[in-house]
Amino acid sequence: MNRATRKRVERNLASARKELERLVGDDLTTVSRRLELGQYVETLELLEQGPAALAEAVLRATERVVELEASAFLKPADRDRIDCRAGCAWCCHQPLQVSPLDAVAMTHHLLPTLDRERLQAYARDLSARLPFQREKLKTCFAPCPFLDSDTSLCTAYQSRPVVCRAFHSTSVEHCRAIHDEQRPVRTVPMFELLMGFVGLPLEGAHRALAELGVDLRPVVLGVAVALLAEDFEGLSRAWLAGERVFEPAVVS
Repeated sequence: MNRATRKRVERNLASARKELERLVGDDLTTVSRRLELGQYVETLELLEQGPAALAEAVLRATERVVELEASAFLKPADRDRIDCRAGCAWCCHQPLQVSPLDAVAMTHHLLPTLDRERLQAYARDLSARLPFQREKLKTCFAPCPFLDSDTSLCTAYQSRPVVCRAFHSTSVEHCRAIHDEQRPVRTVPMFELLMGFVGLPLEGAHRALAELGVDLRPVVLGVAVALLAEDFEGLSRAWLAGERVFEPAVVS
């Protein structure tokens, strides 16, 4: 980080910390702003520790939101509306479009056990099958490369992307129909309160990184992880420095 960037980060941090101190209250608007701003601050504080530390911080914050903050606004009956269960993998049959931070976090967690050859084959096959355009990707029902085909369980559950943590369907029948009929429109009835909460830490991290010129264009998860697996330390640090290392995985 050069001197000019460091000074800008210090100014932004000072301003954000002051605002964070003033955010007192337990209403939904105040709590939401506090969660987003808190992650903005933590992201700037951790910049010099590297991309893996940033990604891990977002994961931990997201877990805390689900376990602690969101629970204060949920009634017992609310959770009964959610149909998502272990082994229900209808939404796992698509090329997931995620934040580069998600890809960094997952690769960091899985690096010692990643099957690089299988991931490279997945990336080549998907690239040959269709362009990485938002709507085109929705027409593909290939299973996620991290889905266990025998158990229908996620093999990367502890480091799964924020989008996987945020989406909570209220109709498993609807999800199954989308998969079985391969519907091009994947509109699913969602439990929106929980979805909104879960994404707040990532929003804060994105805002901090965007101010520094980091490339935050969405990427195809499996393809991005395949890229990072080849040189995790070098590519992830180059990305944090502003380089566009994810170009082969970017969703347009």
